[in-house]
Amino acid sequence: SRGQITKRWFAFHESQFYHAARHSTKKLKMHPKKEYVKFRRMDFKKYLEVSANQVEQILDQILSEFLNEVKKDKQSLPIGKPKLIPFALGLINSCKGGKRIRGSLVKLGYELVKPLDVEILRVGAAVEILHSAILIHDDVIDQSPLRRGQPSLYKALSRPKDVRVSGDHYGVSQAIAIGDIGLYLPIKIISNTNFDDDLKIKALSHLSA
Repeated sequence: SRGQITKRWFAFHESQFYHAARHSTKKLKMHPKKEYVKFRRMDFKKYLEVSANQVEQILDQILSEFLNEVKKDKQSLPIGKPKLIPFALGLINSCKGGKRIRGSLVKLGYELVKPLDVEILRVGAAVEILHSAILIHDDVIDQSPLRRGQPSLYKALSRPKDVRVSGDHYGVSQAIAIGDIGLYLPIKIISNTNFDDDLKIKALSHLSA
């Protein structure tokens, strides 16, 4: 049943998490017993729920800032320049939904070695945006008509009068452009965090690997 599958999923990831916690504390020459016990007593399912909500809140804030920035830039664009707001809205809509597991794991990895810093939630949100951008491109490549029960972005943007097997050219081209924005926005988000520059360079290096 679906409930049993979910239970097995959490059980598996709990076991993987405990292994990672033990390994990480030894590798980083921390106090393994103290740190490991802290996470061993943790309810991983509850932790994921709380972390997902935290990442979601920061993600909403970042996307709102992004939209406001686009609106502000639009006012200074010369006549004839393309309108950027539909692109921003397309990316924002594509980021809706999902379990925020990737952003939560970013937060978890940080907490294995340091106390929680709200800045790491911005990094987690950046990873969620990157994931959404990859899915936008993936749907175009695979010609997937649906994403999370809704029309894929390139399908949603398609023009009915020019529908083809892979979606019309307008919808595909717009989705690719929106996905590209989502690939570069995380770089800006991470670069603007308050972490040391050397750490941000390492993070961006891993992000683009």
